[in-house]
Amino acid sequence: MRDSAVPVGVRILVGDRALLLSAEIVREVAEVVPITPLPQVPAAVLGVGTHRGMPVTILDARRLIGVAPQGTGPGALVLCEVQGRRVGLVVDDVLGVGGEAAPWDLAAALGPLFDG
Repeated sequence: MRDSAVPVGVRILVGDRALLLSAEIVREVAEVVPITPLPQVPAAVLGVGTHRGMPVTILDARRLIGVAPQGTGPGALVLCEVQGRRVGLVVDDVLGVGGEAAPWDLAAALGPLFDG
């Protein structure tokens, strides 16, 4: 029997931090898609990309959590649906499902970007 107190999710690496995204919001992990920058958006918004023929807002996970961006390569794109909004997070790596990591409330992180 599984311990219900242990969160289930996708472990990602952002900078040197391992974070856990809830399995309820993660839809897919993909390669980073070409991104079209947008003018006058917060620094965490990299722009818009297309995934499976649908537009998606692409966000820099490093900037969302306050880690300095580095040129470490393309990383991965984690596609999420948060409060009816489809977003893609550019992360340094996807470490797997479950395991030890700090839970990340992505809805709270996105609030200032989209509600303000």
